[in-house]
Amino acid sequence: MGIITTAFKRRRLPHWEVAGKVYFLTFRLRNSLPKDVVLRLQEQRKSILSLEDNTDELNRFHRYEFREIENILDSVHNDENSFLANDNIAPVLMEAFDYLENKYCWRFPSFVIMPNHIHCLCVGDKSGEAKKLTDVVGLFKRYTARRINDVMNRQGRVWVDENFDHWCRKSDKVERVKKYIANNPVKAKLVNKSEDWKWQK
Repeated sequence: MGIITTAFKRRRLPHWEVAGKVYFLTFRLRNSLPKDVVLRLQEQRKSILSLEDNTDELNRFHRYEFREIENILDSVHNDENSFLANDNIAPVLMEAFDYLENKYCWRFPSFVIMPNHIHCLCVGDKSGEAKKLTDVVGLFKRYTARRINDVMNRQGRVWVDENFDHWCRKSDKVERVKKYIANNPVKAKLVNKSEDWKWQK
């Protein structure tokens, strides 16, 4: 039937894990959004969650929230919280993606490293035996946080705990996400052509 296992859990956002399926995942640096924006979005989400039948409204809000956050992230390139695309940091992230592909059953066929966030496609093993996506992302964040702090001679947390994830249920959605990932550096006015951005796959 194609779907071997499905797991769902909720923190601030929904998280699906379906064996053999493709996910669009976004995670960002801490302090990469203004605090007033974070608080406003939290209040909006809290208000929607208080509704008795909130599924449709919550889905609309997630789409709105993603666009709002993405526009802010793409508008900031050179502040102290936008260092992922630096020549001494981005290779660490590229190396981490390669390590996870070789070590575990998750593949990352497409990703882009932006100055303050990362977009990637993630594909799990169809047998359902792959390590959970949330665990793999946790490994990525812990490993890269240590390396980033070492390289930058700093201490403290690097990543926001929560991720945006979206299960791409149809092949045309996967193709749209691939194009979105590849075009993100152009959309953010970092390069004129997507192929000119070197921190991507």
